[in-house]
Amino acid sequence: MMLSLIIFFALFNVDDTIEWNENIKLKFEDFRGVKPENSEFDAKTYYMITYDFDRFYLKTKCIFLKESSFLDGNSELLLLHEQLHFDNGGLRARIIENEIKYLVFENNIEITVFNESNYFEKYHAKTKKFETLYDSTTKHGTIRDKQLIWVDIIEEAKKEKYLNIEEYENIINNHLKESTF
Repeated sequence: MMLSLIIFFALFNVDDTIEWNENIKLKFEDFRGVKPENSEFDAKTYYMITYDFDRFYLKTKCIFLKESSFLDGNSELLLLHEQLHFDNGGLRARIIENEIKYLVFENNIEITVFNESNYFEKYHAKTKKFETLYDSTTKHGTIRDKQLIWVDIIEEAKKEKYLNIEEYENIINNHLKESTF
């Protein structure tokens, strides 16, 4: 794992990335990428979820990639939509970390250098649905009311330090259910 972190830092200058935490707010100038001519979207947030693991330690991170991410225009609503993508990524990283720690400490499953990536990939794939659901319910940020509901969803989820998949699903479902009335 150390090698992949070295490669990561060799490929990305620290000034070109932002590590997620609950208080980070993206700014227009953080989006340095250029919108591809064939893009159907006015903005795109690129982030990666990384992990550092050894037998007694696991830490995940969500890293925003400034040079890849683009935002065409200066719409505050669009910036908010992209912020929530980054927040969703940070929450996904937290969930992955918590789910794997639960396997190790509660279920006594041994995670080794030989199977660590399998567990990471499993939970990475399981949490990807949250990004899809976010874009589908907000129609990529074009439905303002739904966008504001996701602000509440994300803020509530941020308060949960030991957030797991089921808890995040419950938070999402409760807020989306309330919004249909």
